[in-house]
Parts: sequence; C-alpha cells; structure tokens
Amino acid sequence: MENIIISLASYVSGEKNPVDTLISAATLLKCAVDKLHAGESNLWMKNVPLVSSSSAVLLTSEATASQASAILKELISHHIELKSYSADNDGIGNEEADAIKSICAVFENTLNSTDGIPNEHVLAVLATLFQKLDKLQLVDDEGEFEKQAGNANVLMEKGGNTSTMEKGARRYVADFSSGI
Repeated sequence: MENIIISLASYVSGEKNPVDTLISAATLLKCAVDKLHAGESNLWMKNVPLVSSSSAVLLTSEATASQASAILKELISHHIELKSYSADNDGIGNEEADAIKSICAVFENTLNSTDGIPNEHVLAVLATLFQKLDKLQLVDDEGEFEKQAGNANVLMEKGGNTSTMEKGARRYVADFSSGI
C-alpha cells in the first residue's frame, strides 16, 4: 500500500499530467490513507503528510483547486486526531505529533509559495485545519485559531480583503508547526 501511495503522490506532484487524472489520483491517495486508518495501522500517520503535500500542490491551479480543497478538508477532518493522547505522557504520541507538525509545515510552505494573497481554497483548507486543531485543544486558551478560522470563513463568504487573514494564517501555521 505504501508503494502505491508514493507512486500516486509522485504522479499528483507532476507538472504535465492531465487535470482529470490528477484529481482521480488525489482521491485515490485519500482513499488509501482511509484504508490504512480503518485497518488500525500506524502507517496512515506516516503517509498523511505525503498525501497532504502532494494534494496541496493542486490548490494553486484554478482547474484543480476546488476539488483539491474538498479532498484536503476531508483528509484533515478525518485524520488529525489524538488517539494516543495521555495526560501521563504530557502530550501526544510522537508519530501523531510528527504527522500534525508535517501537515502544518505543508500549509506553511503553501502559504509561503503563494504570490500575494492565497486563494479561497487555500484559506478554506486552513480554516478546517484551524478548527480541527482548536477542537483538539492543541492551541491557546483564547481560541486564536478558532478566531482565525472564523475570519477566513467570513472573508471567503464576503469576498473581503484577505491580507490580514494571510498574515495571521502564516504566523499561526508557522508557530504551530514548530511548537507541538
């Protein structure tokens, strides 16, 4: 299964592949991670960052951004979790922490690679990530991620100026990816 994920991720990250096959491959990647997760295998944690990074590339193309956003939001919603959280070990399991940090680093890189303001699809994925991290209580007590996620949703709905959200998103994703 891991070889299939690596091959599909490489294909999705390729530059000259047809759009319809890219989305199909990204969907298959998500399904492969779903299968690993359902099988109670820890391999899904190792592969979520790879799947996220290859699919995040699709967020920058007008032709694939909407579908890639849906795939990534579902991936985040279903696979960022804390099954091994324990108050005794003062945090989350190393594999889960590494997976979450890697996902945050992927979106930090995505934000850093955008020229100017990220598109609505990047912001939608970030809003989902912020909401999930806030629900897991991996963020500050003031709910700053939830506030940023709310700001992203309002800006997307109203078509407002996203530069403030972009700055906040860059800061919070960078802080989180280095601070679990």
